[in-house]
Amino acid sequence: MNVRRLVLALSLVAAGVTLAAQAATQQAQPSVDSIVTRHLDAMGGLDRLKDILTMKKVAKVTMQGRQTTTTMYFKRPNLSRQEVQIDGQTVINAFDGTTPWIINPLTGFNRPVTVSGAQAASIREDSSFDGPLVEYKSRGMIIDYVGREPLGEGEAHHLRVTSASRQVRHLYLDATTYLELKLAADVGGAKLEQLSSDYRDVDGVKVAHHLKTVVNGAVQAEMQLESVEFNLPIESALFRMPKG
Repeated sequence: MNVRRLVLALSLVAAGVTLAAQAATQQAQPSVDSIVTRHLDAMGGLDRLKDILTMKKVAKVTMQGRQTTTTMYFKRPNLSRQEVQIDGQTVINAFDGTTPWIINPLTGFNRPVTVSGAQAASIREDSSFDGPLVEYKSRGMIIDYVGREPLGEGEAHHLRVTSASRQVRHLYLDATTYLELKLAADVGGAKLEQLSSDYRDVDGVKVAHHLKTVVNGAVQAEMQLESVEFNLPIESALFRMPKG
């Protein structure tokens, strides 16, 4: 075999090895839709999740060495309300589907005030009753697979979630259970992370009972759920901002 033929043969072999390696990589890398499907199945299935119209959660929250009780209400499609008991007073954060608002008597204001800026944008982004992976395509969201990464004592599938308004969040699903472990985002210049654990079955749905909020690497709050109830009768008026 002359030199020219030898070079050609080696080139063909190298090309074959490259194509084989690329094929193996593509085969090993799961598709976004397969990960989303396995996540929804792990949560209880899409049909079961869509059957839930309202939700009420009661939890103990530890924040800066103090423990409080919080009650959270949610209603489709995007209504939410949180009541936190602090020093005998109630701080209310709510979203009526359009406007996020708050009542905080600890600051000397007993009247409702609308929330604006980056915080309001974040609330609107997170207002969907369902998680970010439910019917994401019809909601104009884009999900990219970043890779499989170490997280805690195991590994997680890292997904980059881009909303219709181009807000970016990073979602980490346990590589074995496909349940959510972490949700991360930059909000107003701060790196916000929510860590989820202690999953329990509630009426056929997996619910994280322990949530940890981390801001810029420091733990700000920990929440332990005491009760979770689905499909209670909750009037939409509960989420509207009071007048005056």
